[in-house]
Amino acid sequence: MWVFLISCLLKNRVLQRVPLLKKVESEEEEEPVKKKKKQKIARVRDVGRLGLDPPPPDYSAEIRERICEKEDADLKLVIVKTMYKSDVDFHLDRFSMPANQIRDFDNFLTEKEMRVVSETKEGIKVKVVVLEPPPGSNINNDGSSIGGGSSSSSSGVGVVWEMNMRKWLFAHQTGFSLVLTTSWRAVLERNPNTLKPNAPLHVYSFRRNSQLWLVLGDALLISIPMLDFTPATQLLHA
Repeated sequence: MWVFLISCLLKNRVLQRVPLLKKVESEEEEEPVKKKKKQKIARVRDVGRLGLDPPPPDYSAEIRERICEKEDADLKLVIVKTMYKSDVDFHLDRFSMPANQIRDFDNFLTEKEMRVVSETKEGIKVKVVVLEPPPGSNINNDGSSIGGGSSSSSSGVGVVWEMNMRKWLFAHQTGFSLVLTTSWRAVLERNPNTLKPNAPLHVYSFRRNSQLWLVLGDALLISIPMLDFTPATQLLHA
């Protein structure tokens, strides 16, 4: 009798412990998963922190000194665009600035300008100053000289073009670009050494008598001390 009672009690204790053991095993299986998730999140954050590109150099002071007039306002860096193949395609005849890459996009255009670029085919008229190397210098966008050409002038050239800016919707994606059209092909023809795929192009904007002006140039053309830029009043077609 006593043996039977003792065996029953022991059996009940084992049965009661089984769920607890299962629960502990379950927690031990789940806990590493939770830790892995936390570690994964931490790694992602570290990668994000380490992967942040440094802010692009801002040559606003050089642009103001060499290009702008005293009354010009709201000078700022708009975008540093890595040139796409489509940007240098003569047949497409356009230069695109993806909206999500434009700095301070909400304040880049006025409400009226944004409405016009969005609702009309022509978009808005903008003045575009394209910075070019000194005639005959053959400066490449990596700073090297091509073909051994020598500079016939110590001053860079700022050619002023009138272009249209309009909104360009992406075909199979959400989002859009602001594109410069009209005369872009001519700009490419004049600058085969500096405007080519994967070359970084700095774009600045300012207002002259409320009209939007853009300045496009390679960083070298803006920053090299030997290059002087003629005042905007003396630029071609100014």
